[in-house]
Amino acid sequence: MSVPARPLLRSIAFAATLGLSLSLSAGAAFAQNAAAVEPSVAKMLKKAAERDEGANLQAVTLIAIEANPEKALDILAAVAAIAPDKAPAIRSAAMGAFPSLNLAKPVSEPELKKKPGLLSLDGWKGALEVAATRSTGNTQQTAASVIGKAVHESENWTHKLNGLFDFERTDGFTSKRRWLAGYDINYTLSDRTYLFGSVQYENDRFSQIDYRFTEAAGMGYRVIRRDNMTFNLEAGPGSRQTSFIDNRDETEFAGYARSAFLWKFTDTASLSHDLVYIYGNDQQTLDTTAALKLRIIGALSGQFSYNYRYNSAPPLGTHKVDTVSRAGLVYDF
Repeated sequence: MSVPARPLLRSIAFAATLGLSLSLSAGAAFAQNAAAVEPSVAKMLKKAAERDEGANLQAVTLIAIEANPEKALDILAAVAAIAPDKAPAIRSAAMGAFPSLNLAKPVSEPELKKKPGLLSLDGWKGALEVAATRSTGNTQQTAASVIGKAVHESENWTHKLNGLFDFERTDGFTSKRRWLAGYDINYTLSDRTYLFGSVQYENDRFSQIDYRFTEAAGMGYRVIRRDNMTFNLEAGPGSRQTSFIDNRDETEFAGYARSAFLWKFTDTASLSHDLVYIYGNDQQTLDTTAALKLRIIGALSGQFSYNYRYNSAPPLGTHKVDTVSRAGLVYDF
């Protein structure tokens, strides 16, 4: 039985659009509260909130208040706009550090609002990538890719959504059409360790896969955790269920391993590498992507990526290795 892919991609696109609208609204709220403080201070607070999950936001806020005591309430209002979950604790710390300042009264409306829930889409951030190529002459070829990612972080929980659509048409015939959608959830145990769960759906009829579900759960470890560099490792048991286009069904239990590396080597450029390896009794698969991202202006960036996929036991008539090189535009929201 085939799982319809088109409604699934439309749902992902709809969620990404709503996430973008919410992110623009959140940016406007921050700009309104930050207008009362110096631009350099507002920028410093925003960067502290974005880096390392806001671990240094309290320290940066106290430094800002010490340097600008007459703007203490405005600084706390800006903090409440960008990090409402951390604002109460930061205000309490500021009251203890600066008892002579009158900081006991409510800071701003955003701080008093109910913490946004997961289903409200408030607090989501992510990226949408679009890439396309066309060639003419002896070979008429058109190729397009759409990739979406979204992340929602709270005190201990992290939710991730991702979706992909690859399409290629050569000499009037469709030669590739692959859909993928995934959901990941992490629960932080300490600064370095966390639990993870992952589920993924894939449809790739040109690899003879009608649909495939992959699930995994286990332990994750943050090997590198710096402002400009992160490297995470995950491992645990998993399983996958595959339905092939020739009506064969296959279920296997497997070992699951994943790594994620990100290096922001300048303010406008970053290098990333993601790898997923699944070891089963019948087949082993490897899916790895390296990408170079260069910011063009504002939230718009250009990205060059290379994806390599390996299957040790591919269906009859298909290759063990499949690669995709992409050059496209990325919009961060």
